[in-house]
Amino acid sequence: MEKRKVNIRIQGKDYVIVSSDTEEYIRQVSFLVEKKAGEVAVAAPQLSTAMNAVLVSLNLADDFLKSEKSCDNLRNQVADYLEDIKRQTIEIEELKEENVALKEENRRLEISNAKQEGELGRNV
Repeated sequence: MEKRKVNIRIQGKDYVIVSSDTEEYIRQVSFLVEKKAGEVAVAAPQLSTAMNAVLVSLNLADDFLKSEKSCDNLRNQVADYLEDIKRQTIEIEELKEENVALKEENRRLEISNAKQEGELGRNV
């Protein structure tokens, strides 16, 4: 993939990012880092740039891990839903088979009933 250079600014400092990602994506990432760095700077203005960067990293790692857990929960829910669909599909097929058998039984009984009514009519 082609590497591209993108100039970004975080907390008043310029950086050149080299990446195969799109410029738009790199800017989205840098915007998020800038936002988190700003939040930390407002909450704790006495921190050095290095300490600010560490807290930003911890906040982003926390967000990442929570997102991963949320994704895992969603994957589990989807797996459960797929299993439910599988069971319901099997149940539907069984009910369709039962319905066909019952229709056949009903047709057989109607024929038998018609024969018996015919015999009763002849005996009267």
